[in-house]
Amino acid sequence: MAERKDLGYQIKLIHDRLRQRADELFAPLGVTIGQSRVIEYLYERKGQKTSQRDIEQHLDVTHPTVIGMLKRLEGKELVEITVDDEDKRHKVVSLNSASCAFHKRIAKL
Repeated sequence: MAERKDLGYQIKLIHDRLRQRADELFAPLGVTIGQSRVIEYLYERKGQKTSQRDIEQHLDVTHPTVIGMLKRLEGKELVEITVDDEDKRHKVVSLNSASCAFHKRIAKL
């Protein structure tokens, strides 16, 4: 196979290896790097109303991706998803006491 030297390909290889290494670091905690970024973002916004749309925009990912991450985090009891009191069409995502303690473990990595 011919060696590809274009910059875009090299950047993609670096990105893929960094993501793989990060996921390996977070695996013992039972989360992926993407899920840890959601927890980190929610921790930074503690006390503020955070919607799924806010997470999509901050992480620059699609709606289905955020939904999947949030469902897995909710299943691990690391986030709470509730209906917005002001607009019943929207959901609010927040941390709970377990996820705040979990955030401290993530921050040590």
